[in-house]
Amino acid sequence: MGKIVTILVAGVILIGGITLLAMNRVSVAFIGRCVDQHDRTCARSNAISVANMAIGALARGEELQEVSNVPLFSTRVSLDTFALTENRIKIIARGYVPGKDTAVVEAIVNLSASSLSFDMRAAVVAQCKLTVEKDLIIDGRNHDMEGGFIAETGTLAVSTIETFEAKKKSKIGGTCGEEDHEPEEHYTSCIVEEEAVWPNGFPDTPDKVFGGEEAGFPEGRLKEIAQSGVDGSQYVTDPANLTWPLQALTYVELPSGGKWNNIDFRESWGILVVHNSQTNAQMEKLKEGRFRGILIVDKIKTIENKIIGGVTLLTQASSTWKGKKNKSEIYFGREAIERALTVLQQEGSENPLVVSWYE
Repeated sequence: MGKIVTILVAGVILIGGITLLAMNRVSVAFIGRCVDQHDRTCARSNAISVANMAIGALARGEELQEVSNVPLFSTRVSLDTFALTENRIKIIARGYVPGKDTAVVEAIVNLSASSLSFDMRAAVVAQCKLTVEKDLIIDGRNHDMEGGFIAETGTLAVSTIETFEAKKKSKIGGTCGEEDHEPEEHYTSCIVEEEAVWPNGFPDTPDKVFGGEEAGFPEGRLKEIAQSGVDGSQYVTDPANLTWPLQALTYVELPSGGKWNNIDFRESWGILVVHNSQTNAQMEKLKEGRFRGILIVDKIKTIENKIIGGVTLLTQASSTWKGKKNKSEIYFGREAIERALTVLQQEGSENPLVVSWYE
């Protein structure tokens, strides 16, 4: 009996020892994983911090200094920079614990959106077969904010990838070289560009109109600016919710096939985008008022007001614009365009424009 008890006690001790040893091993492994996770988190956080500090330094106009293997709390960090263009820098920030994985943050930054380069190719730019009729005037000569003519500084009346036709008393004017041509029914052919060639493809979204991602306008950027409300900008999906007159950047995103009718602009200015992902948002009738600036729209049907600046038509479907006598005018205007662009300049912004961020 005593021998059996002795064997049982020894067995319990042995099993207990094995269990404790196994638990100790599990505990050591768990602690090791916790330490590794902590190191990875610290490395990532410090890499992000270094990238943000670099962007902040750029915002203050400071010259970035590359660093390597610099201690920062429990990690070490490095910063490398590469000039992609005169206005664009790539930042690579690394954080790591010696002997462990390295966390990497890559950011591409536009040093200043104020270097935005934008120029209307014509008073009206399109990628479709475009017909205008019923007393509509398109004048590519340059005009001031009140519609006053400025000599020898204008552009074409129309540029389209397809063809253009003006009929039923519509008048077309513009500038060829430095020669201005008043709007006439029988206009000179040099002020209209048909079968236009765009080496990088027609800018078929609002953001591409301003150069797309390469210029700091990845898809959705204009919508973000409008949603921010900067300088009175607005974003709506229902035009009934707009505050008038429009100013700065206004983005109207209609549902597929949606129409916006009987528009009275009052005295509006800025950039107006009317668009959806199907490129079929339609301004049914521009009825009253005056808009000064840049109009980017999928489709237009009737124009019975005055536009000073420029229009970009995004649809590929054949379009016919109708006017009304003594009311329907599209005047190219550099001053109106330049004023509209101020909302995109971001002068005084605390941060340069971060084009991409990758971890």
